[in-house]
Amino acid sequence: MKKILITGAGGFIGGRLVEILKETENPEICILLRNIAKAARISSYPLNYFKGSASNENAIAASMQGCDTVVHCAHNFASPEENLQAADIIAKQCLQNGVSKLVYISSFAVHSSNAEDRIKEDSLLNEQWEYAVNKIAIEKKLMEYHKQKGLPVIILRPAVVYGPFSAAWTTNTVMQMLGGRVVIPYEGERICNAVYIDDVVNAIIKALRSPASCNGKTFIVSGPGTVSWKDYYNSFLPYGGLSEPVLMSRQESELFLKNFNGDKTAESKASLLKDPVSFLKTTPVYNLYKALLKNPGIRKKLLSAKANIPRQLIYPSKDAFETLSCIGRADITKLKTELGYYPQFNFNEGMKKTLLWIEWANLNSN
Repeated sequence: MKKILITGAGGFIGGRLVEILKETENPEICILLRNIAKAARISSYPLNYFKGSASNENAIAASMQGCDTVVHCAHNFASPEENLQAADIIAKQCLQNGVSKLVYISSFAVHSSNAEDRIKEDSLLNEQWEYAVNKIAIEKKLMEYHKQKGLPVIILRPAVVYGPFSAAWTTNTVMQMLGGRVVIPYEGERICNAVYIDDVVNAIIKALRSPASCNGKTFIVSGPGTVSWKDYYNSFLPYGGLSEPVLMSRQESELFLKNFNGDKTAESKASLLKDPVSFLKTTPVYNLYKALLKNPGIRKKLLSAKANIPRQLIYPSKDAFETLSCIGRADITKLKTELGYYPQFNFNEGMKKTLLWIEWANLNSN
């Protein structure tokens, strides 16, 4: 690749892709961002900056000019319609500009995580979660362009991507464990298909270099081995101040699942024994507690007493529950066979690097 456009380069995956490409092959890189301020992490590299949305045809046309490859990472969680529009515009511009490869970053979340023991590219899709439905629709649109007009697209479906700067599976995980006790269903024994960020970037680069025979194909991206969700959350505990996760029994998990209503978190009756903070918030005692906090003479004693009370439980949302109860192992055989991808970081190695970054980022400073 000589010149590449990366949408969403201010995000987790796009940002790391920029860093690795600049530190290795050093191609000319164009980045398209709605908010240029989000490029602070990669601002030390010489890049061609373009401001605008991926759903803006003029912005895409300007940023793609002269590029031989494109990686589409951008995703607007607030607007599924905009994401579909962006895919349509990018596909058309790739064809007009004679781009040799378009790599679209979809998600492993498009698969139903509880339908099969091994999840492959043709496994059952998740038609319930809005995010997954949007990703599926984008994939279908891009594949239509491939079938009808020869769009040289490859779709990657990364699993649980963790590592430095990961909001979903690193920063948010740490912040939850600092603020409360995360509840994990099924004793935490279900499967976390974890993949370190650098391995995802490696898969992207493999896709960019792949022969034309790989165009129009989809690949699942995950790491080596098997990690349980209990092991995943416990791996963050060496970072000080975090609460251990609470493991929900199988029976409790099944009952909890039945209580879900739409996409809202299942209602769970607060228990003085299991979750004293949440329980007290439902009683008049909590209003008295808040009133007493305003008294400087009593405040210190109350806060000191509160520090000895177990932190409140953090229950999963419906979508998070499905992820945490996954029984399917991500099968990356196709990725290995056709793209020559082999993950370089096992979970222990990836978490070692992640913990070093968490210390550096000082996430418990607040």
